[in-house]
Amino acid sequence: MNMDRIFSVILSFFDDIIPLFLPSKKKGVLTAFLMIAANTTPLLGIILYNWNPFIILFIYWFESAIIGILNIFKMLISGAIQDKKFSPDDFTIALFLSAFFTVHYGMFMFVHGIFLTVLYFIFTDISLIDKVFNDFDLSPLFGGFIPEDSTLSGFIESELFPIAALIGYHLFYFFSSFICTGDYDKNIAQDYMMRPYKRIVIMQMTIMLGAFTLFLTGFRSIAFIIIWIAFKIAADLKLTAGEMRRTENTLKE
Repeated sequence: MNMDRIFSVILSFFDDIIPLFLPSKKKGVLTAFLMIAANTTPLLGIILYNWNPFIILFIYWFESAIIGILNIFKMLISGAIQDKKFSPDDFTIALFLSAFFTVHYGMFMFVHGIFLTVLYFIFTDISLIDKVFNDFDLSPLFGGFIPEDSTLSGFIESELFPIAALIGYHLFYFFSSFICTGDYDKNIAQDYMMRPYKRIVIMQMTIMLGAFTLFLTGFRSIAFIIIWIAFKIAADLKLTAGEMRRTENTLKE
């Protein structure tokens, strides 16, 4: 009986994901492909260019920032446009809510960033923490994000590459699922206020689990890193599939 329940839970997890890969769902297939491609770029850097695996935590932090910024645009656009015309009253509400979201989300990102920074130096070189917090020298943290040369290969070898890949994916998803579908005209700013947090909570759980296990494995287990990224991709696919289904249902109404 317990095995039946476990099997049922596993199947229910993939209920939303499987339709993304159906040939009839071209947008879903492309979305899933770009998501997987963007999320695997850090793994390639670790394997091919010997990046510190801990850098994945900062890459996911940047992704959280990208999601928050795009959500502000969603709130402003959905508030500004109602019934295919500009709505001054709804836009005023959207301005207030987006400002509140910016402060609230920004505080969350700031605290999370400080936590990751301290965690990074505890696990790597604690002596550098004074250089960052007292001298405001961020090179020990983000030096790898600056390409060593201005060539394409230099960009790909830098840790900026996965950030750019994630930005590209999220911009594609923003335009394909929000702008091109007209989803903004079916919702108001309040509808988007809390949407990023579900994704962010799951992402942070993934980050914390990953950081702890990276520490236990001595930052050397490629097998774990693959499993970690696969888990994160699966969670992203699940949430994105749910969002796309909700958008389709909204547009049918």
